[in-house]
Amino acid sequence: MIIEMLRYQSCYIPRSVAITSPAIRMIAVQGWVYETTKGVVCGEVSTFPVVAIRTTLGDGYSRDKPHDLSSFQPQCHSEAIEQGWFYHGTTHSDEFLVVTDDEIKEAGSLYDDESEYQIVVCSWPSAEDEARLDAIGDRLRAVAVAKVRARLASEAREQADADAENETNR
Repeated sequence: MIIEMLRYQSCYIPRSVAITSPAIRMIAVQGWVYETTKGVVCGEVSTFPVVAIRTTLGDGYSRDKPHDLSSFQPQCHSEAIEQGWFYHGTTHSDEFLVVTDDEIKEAGSLYDDESEYQIVVCSWPSAEDEARLDAIGDRLRAVAVAKVRARLASEAREQADADAENETNR
């Protein structure tokens, strides 16, 4: 993947990927928000089992942006060096994989402008999940609701400012 900035490019060449099952039971708890037809912001909580952890190792590179932007993503270290990329080192990332209703996806996809999530290590019997996860779900739902209400209030202020400016320009 090549990322282009104003004066330089950076790229990442994956070196290896490993997928393992968690050593202990884990659950992703998501607090999310929806708006009713009457404009009321409501929050819900969902839980998803973590079924795997994907670890990716890769090498990071950067270079000044070339005049010829037709260059392609290098596939290996020697190719990157030949194309003028500067090696920054090896990095790793860990991503939790969860099962949603119909697919396996990255837990990070549970986060957006209208939700919050947390990975919880469940060292207790599954019969205790509801009691132990309720407080976490309530907190995440409250954060998601507050985030959406703040966004809606900001949008309303911006619209009011724009309306006022339009009114003065008439």
